[in-house]
Amino acid sequence: MLSGDRPSSIPNNPNSAVDAEHSNQGADMKLYFSPGSLGLAPQIALREAGQDFELVRVDFRTKTTAEGDYFKVTPKGFVPALKLDDGDVITEAPVLLQWIADHNPDRKLMPGPDSPEYYRALEWLNYVATDIYKGYQKLF
Repeated sequence: MLSGDRPSSIPNNPNSAVDAEHSNQGADMKLYFSPGSLGLAPQIALREAGQDFELVRVDFRTKTTAEGDYFKVTPKGFVPALKLDDGDVITEAPVLLQWIADHNPDRKLMPGPDSPEYYRALEWLNYVATDIYKGYQKLF
């Protein structure tokens, strides 16, 4: 189980997608997110994979975090972004989900490669990220 303290700037709200049990501020891996974004899916996958990570909230209006300028993390300025242990940053929810599944095969988060189920899972990941989410992002 992941551990850590809830940053004081993040409310105790289940809709905020932050849980003190899973926000480890000493972790090497960082997941940049904003409530109401596609950042929730990678949070869930990292937890399911048993990965140690720190949540870093991004303010969409100012493009800043508690660390400073978010554009220094990713020039895209969007979430989610996952900063890996080696400092490399990957972005886009379907890519993060695939990376998490690929690096934790024992957790069986995705079907095995080259199976029909694998490609169906990729199809759904991309459908949700590109088609369904577009209609909902106006709400946030």
